[in-house]
Amino acid sequence: MFEGFLHPGLAWGALLAGVPILIHLLNRQRFSPTPWGAMRFVEAAWRRTRRRMQLENLLLLLLRAGAIALLALALARPFLEESSPLAALTEKRRDLVVVIDTSASMGFRDELESSFSRAHARAADLFKGLRDDRGDRAWLILAGRTSRLLSWGDPSKAGAILDSITSETHERMNLAAALAEVESIAKEESAGTGTSAIEVHILTDLQRNTFDPSMTSGSVSHLEILDALAELGVSVRVEDTGPSALRPANVGVTALTLSERISGPGVEVEVRAELTNHSDEPVGGVRVALDVDGQRRPSRSIDIGARESIEVMYPLSFSEAGTHTLECRLEGDSLSVDDARALVVDCPAPLRVALVNGAPSVEIAEDSIGLLSAALAPALNDSDLGLNSFKVSEHSPTELDSGELDLTEVDVLWLADVDGLALATFDAITDRVAAGAALIASMGDRVQIDRWNERAFKPDGSGLLPAELGAKRSVASRREGYWRAVDSDFKHPVLAFFNEERWRPLWTEVPHYDYISLTPLDDAKVIATLDDANRSPLLIQRQLDRGQVYLLATSIAPTWNRIADSPRTLVPFVHELVRNAGLRESVPSPLLPGETYRAEAPNFPRSAELLSPDQSRRPLAGESEELGGGVWLLPMVPGSDTSRVGLYSIEMPGAASLPFAVCCDPSEGDLDRLSPEELDNAHIALEIYTPNEATKGDETVGDEARGELWRALCALALAFLIGEALWAARLGRRRSIA
Repeated sequence: MFEGFLHPGLAWGALLAGVPILIHLLNRQRFSPTPWGAMRFVEAAWRRTRRRMQLENLLLLLLRAGAIALLALALARPFLEESSPLAALTEKRRDLVVVIDTSASMGFRDELESSFSRAHARAADLFKGLRDDRGDRAWLILAGRTSRLLSWGDPSKAGAILDSITSETHERMNLAAALAEVESIAKEESAGTGTSAIEVHILTDLQRNTFDPSMTSGSVSHLEILDALAELGVSVRVEDTGPSALRPANVGVTALTLSERISGPGVEVEVRAELTNHSDEPVGGVRVALDVDGQRRPSRSIDIGARESIEVMYPLSFSEAGTHTLECRLEGDSLSVDDARALVVDCPAPLRVALVNGAPSVEIAEDSIGLLSAALAPALNDSDLGLNSFKVSEHSPTELDSGELDLTEVDVLWLADVDGLALATFDAITDRVAAGAALIASMGDRVQIDRWNERAFKPDGSGLLPAELGAKRSVASRREGYWRAVDSDFKHPVLAFFNEERWRPLWTEVPHYDYISLTPLDDAKVIATLDDANRSPLLIQRQLDRGQVYLLATSIAPTWNRIADSPRTLVPFVHELVRNAGLRESVPSPLLPGETYRAEAPNFPRSAELLSPDQSRRPLAGESEELGGGVWLLPMVPGSDTSRVGLYSIEMPGAASLPFAVCCDPSEGDLDRLSPEELDNAHIALEIYTPNEATKGDETVGDEARGELWRALCALALAFLIGEALWAARLGRRRSIA
């Protein structure tokens, strides 16, 4: 009948209620009888009134102990089931938890209302049904990428906060995170009893993706949390505020990508926009357009079949290096959030490549960088072919040691058959690579292995080299045998050109006669090996702070292998190696709404501001961090500032802006919805709920309703205290007269 009697406050209340009894018992003094004749008359009178006084004292004791016990019981706030015969004495206090789905799909407009506006109005009705005078409590949770508990306890405060929320976010709903917040509330409210009487309402559009366990982003699925809620006796009412159709019509831009990374000005690539029709009916005449740096290009009309995705291609090239913005737009429909998708791309300036020649020769074929330089040289003049990706300069090891070569003006440094460098030079190269440059080292006859290991390799990984150099290995006879490249990672950008079967022999069939054995560090990546008995590494890569180091176990000149003798091998290999070594991602991939972001600035940032898609500005709060090489890490942009899709930009006086894009999750455009039957069968703790007009704003908890006795108990305790005071006063007057 009663619940909550295991509350810890009851134990203390029982102890306090015993205090008057204990005082009474302690005051019962023991006397040694002494005969005295005059006391016979007093004793006779006492015997006549003893029983009446004992009853009067007992009543006074019960009133005092009862008042304390009732107050302790009221503080414990016990409940009565609705089936209890004492239920008429209780008040049905409501503990209401309202979870509002604020995901992007809630922006779908059915006639004049959106799914979110209906959820907002329904939440307001629920809060209006609460009463402060009976102790009702309210929790308001907004469910997006994260769960945000905005109000707890005070119903009027929950209503006021709800009024300040005007629209959905562009995030994706994390159902598990929202239910985890509900579970936390239920456990706290159960007060250790193992059951909770909270009333939970989730206002959502029933998007199928939201309830799909396979799309859970966290470590715990929403089904596991629902199991825990069921054990606590909590039923989750799901109210459908979405459109009437189970699969509303919607077309969206689900991807915007480049066919390949832009290597420099004048290089043409393709922009690929993926358009998806999420409905069961084909859609014709969809207008799609591409904006490049804010300038709209001519639109196209596209027909898309039912449940079909198609790609629309746009040729793209830039005449100037720098950061550029792309935005693909569709004509508006009922869900506007997925009708546009943005992308920030970087057109890098030509890479500054410094070739250090360790073995110069008048014969180009015998020069350690002769054919390498020739392979890169066309990039200087043939801009019409888009080959102006490199700005090449040649240097001697002496220029490097003396400091004549300014490493801050170098993006890629290639050491070819260099015997060895001064320790200070290796330290300077290490600092430059750590700041974001790249080093490529190729071997040769002049390489002094001990000198390189002593000055550039450290077993703990703090050195420049990604591997320790070993002994030189050579074939017994070049006429009788050679080694070939095997176990090559053709998915790596450096070797991606040779991934096609027709080009693969250009890499795998090249003869190798000599190499330096290498022992790579644990964090180094072996891109290719040789087919010798030891499967010796041929090409190794390692990240060094913000830069990279590539180590080629053989030469790039035609002295130890035949790579340079085959232009169809040499040109794509060195181009891809240099390009991927030197090009760093200077722009971020598109963020999802609600994700945090930190940008890097190429100079000291002053008064950095965030410019949002709605053109509002907000200063970035926090301190910038110096990364080295003149690069600064700006303060973090919090997820609360990236909840809307579109193009953002970080603006600083006297510096170039730093744009980034926020795009909605493509799955948000798929508005396929669960039917009520599917939801009811999804989990025992979930139930579809449709309030009647007559009960809106005044729902009760149903058959499991539990009423609280605390008000009745407090009133009874007050009555006991008043009765005790009156009775004690009456006894005092009577006994003083007597």
